[in-house]
Amino acid sequence: MQGFLSDCDEASAPARRKGKRDPYAAAGVRRGAPALPVVLAPCPFLVHRFFAMRHLIEQKRSSEQIFDGKLLKVYRDQVLLPDGAEGVREWIDHPGASAVAPIFPDGSTLLVRQFRYPAGRAFLEVPAGKLDKPGEDPTEAAARELEEETGWRATSFTRLGALFPCLGYSNEIIHLYLAEDLAQAGGQRLEQGEFMDVVSMPFEEALRQVFEGGVVDMKSALTLLYAQRHLERRKAGSGQEQTLSTTSPGS
Repeated sequence: MQGFLSDCDEASAPARRKGKRDPYAAAGVRRGAPALPVVLAPCPFLVHRFFAMRHLIEQKRSSEQIFDGKLLKVYRDQVLLPDGAEGVREWIDHPGASAVAPIFPDGSTLLVRQFRYPAGRAFLEVPAGKLDKPGEDPTEAAARELEEETGWRATSFTRLGALFPCLGYSNEIIHLYLAEDLAQAGGQRLEQGEFMDVVSMPFEEALRQVFEGGVVDMKSALTLLYAQRHLERRKAGSGQEQTLSTTSPGS
């Protein structure tokens, strides 16, 4: 289910356990459509896949930035198609984000409810937010967003995977985490212009909301489902987990 990125994730797991940075999280994938061989170089598995799919690759000929916003940057690229013809690709450069499902010992979790202007309604979501600077560790971003949005701090994070939520028009990657070993951190610390409620519920209820239409935000639904799979595998003793101990920013 994790697909293209999780294959590289598994192949690069030994390097990460030695303290090296995630190859695709920091270097190439989420910053501005670099040349594919450069992106794939850290992961031999993906290099092999790249050469097996050369007949599908589109090559950038030129690029024009047509919008420079506070968060998003939009580009119009001229590309060479696999059949030799030329085409146009308009795409959004996004810094990437982290999403986190916090789980308490009693089996409860925390969601947030906030209004999303493009959709014109409020949604139940897992705590999440963008990476604040190029090369930021997604785990640090997950810790920061959890504390700012819910007022809870975690010292144990398990990486669940990374997904492209809108790959037809953006290079955004969302990194998914399970957070445990939680302690109160003094209340929400929302940024100016942010408004959200914290909603506590049993984890099983959050999963039910995914299937019954209460949680329709894609990153939130997948983070909860990935967390469920990880917890079930761990309980069965068959899961191979990578738990990252981290200290939340400012502690």
